[in-house]
Amino acid sequence: MKTMWSLVRISVCLLFPLTVLQPQLVQAVTIKSCGKLPSVAVEDLRNIKAGGNNGQVYDNAGGHGGTKLPSIGKGQEYREYDVDANNPNVGNRGKYRFVALLTKNSGKTVYNPIYFTQDHYKTFCKV
Repeated sequence: MKTMWSLVRISVCLLFPLTVLQPQLVQAVTIKSCGKLPSVAVEDLRNIKAGGNNGQVYDNAGGHGGTKLPSIGKGQEYREYDVDANNPNVGNRGKYRFVALLTKNSGKTVYNPIYFTQDHYKTFCKV
């Protein structure tokens, strides 16, 4: 019995710092498939895949109640894109966004995966 408690204490001592210092390693992100996108987003998605929209760097901090996307590797970056068709008012960016993981592969930019949010980063689905 003593040996079992010792193993439990050792495990807790080893795992606790990981949960405090590196929570993204412990918390796996599960993002469901989008299914059918809203019609206002379809053309913008086509433009992104064709490289017609540069977007801007997305920091993936998960702040302000947002969902943090999976961690990325060296030479990759997340870029965010407004869904302009969702903006009936000039100057209003709306809540719809695409976030794509960009990877350079043999001189070509690959956009995969691409995520969509309808609530300004609170939740995502995978396109």
